[in-house]
This record gives sequence, structure tokens and C-alpha cells, in this order.
Amino acid sequence: MGYTSLDLSVKFLRPVTADTGRIRAVGTVLNGGRRTALAQAELFDEKDRLLATRPDTVEEEWTNLVENGVTHLTYIFSKGGQRGLTRAGVQQANWLDTGMDRGSHQESGLSKSVWSDADFPEMGWHDATVHGLSVQPTDDVLPRFLLDLDYIVRWVHPVPPATHFSFWIAPATLVFGDVWDLEGDLDFKGTTPDLEIDGLHRLAPDDGREDLPLWHIEGHAFDLRFRASGYRQYFRKAPVLASRQTLPHAERGGCAFTEVGFR
Repeated sequence: MGYTSLDLSVKFLRPVTADTGRIRAVGTVLNGGRRTALAQAELFDEKDRLLATRPDTVEEEWTNLVENGVTHLTYIFSKGGQRGLTRAGVQQANWLDTGMDRGSHQESGLSKSVWSDADFPEMGWHDATVHGLSVQPTDDVLPRFLLDLDYIVRWVHPVPPATHFSFWIAPATLVFGDVWDLEGDLDFKGTTPDLEIDGLHRLAPDDGREDLPLWHIEGHAFDLRFRASGYRQYFRKAPVLASRQTLPHAERGGCAFTEVGFR
């Protein structure tokens, strides 16, 4: 079964060239009826900057072909929820290259070494240790915010006679794009500051700008809140099985903000 576009317009905000790099396309069903659907497609670069946006109204199968000078991407917005899409407001995001699929580790269950905010429901940062923070200027107005952390991929239940958990851990770089209104506090007591994350939350801002959500990094002894367009997380090394929730400095390769996933 085919489809018919009832209307079509594309707004270009930034140029796309061969040097742009990887491009992420996000499709959103804004409204779904029995025969007609209103959908929107947005293109983002690796820094999560919006390159172009395209609203589209289609009939029958909600199929939209995004076509540009780099590659082709097909969204299927099916009424039955194919590819995880159901009704209005649910998004399906795809990177237009294979970079997001590199690196997997079967023992720990890690399926790839580069993740993004599209994977947010599947991720969890509880007890992840932060080793470094960096605010990085960009060519645009808004900077990026980078965290170097030990990410716990999986908790391993003890097998008797053992009584303690072990952990699959990997050093990772978490990068937020288009950051603003960064605020927070530290509340350390004692001689050994420890930046452990309790949870990372994506919240709806008061101004209704869902494209720039409010992010809250809730720590055991610190708190950070900021606006950002999204994030990517790079697992720099394959996970290792450890008895503690953090890796030794030498084993993790020191403090680093490298944005490359392991292969």
C-alpha cells in the first residue's frame, strides 16, 4: 500500500555538506486519524543542532521518505505501532549511518557503544561515578556539557557462597548539546569527594519547549539542572566485570572526554 502527501514544506536552518558528519533524523506523529496522519521530521547534526524541519500530512500508511544529499531514511508510522510508534507524540529516531551500531559486548548485555536521548527509556545512571565535568564552547551560541563517568551496564547477583554484587562497568563520555541555564550545587562533607549519580531525569520545562527539555542530574551529594536539546553517550572501552562500582584510574584510562565508542 502506498501513501499520498497532502502537503509538504521543508525549512532549512543550517547547511548540510560532506563535512557535516553524521545526521540524526527524528520522526514524530503529531496527530493520527483513521486515514490521515500529521507527522513531522527533524534533522540534527552530531552536536544535536537542528538542521532542518519538515511537517508532512500523509494518507493511508503513515510512511514518510526523508531524502537528502547524504543518504535515505524511511519512517513507518503504522497504526498498529510498528517500530514502536503508536499514536500522537511518540517519536522514532534514527542516525543516518552505522556509527550508533558499533561495539557490542555479549557478556554484559551492552548492545552498542554509542547511545543517544532516543534510548533514554532503556538507560539508567544510578550509582554511576562522575570523574570529570567540562563545559565546552562551540561555534554556535550555546556550549556543550560533557561528563566523564563510569557507567554500570549491569548488576550481577551473587552466586553462593558469594554474598556481594559484582558489576559490569565501562568508562563513558556523556555529552549534552545546546546547554543553557546550567545551575546546581555540591554538598561534600569529609575528605573524599564522591560524585555518584542517583538518577538522571528528563523533565518538561515550564515554557512548554519540549525540544529543549530540562535535565536533572540528581547526585548523592550534588545536584545539577540545565536545559539541553539532547545527549549522546560514548562507551570508550568494553565493559569489565568488577567487584566495586568504579574502575581504578589507570584501568579506565584516566579522566577523558573522548567521543568515540569502542569497536
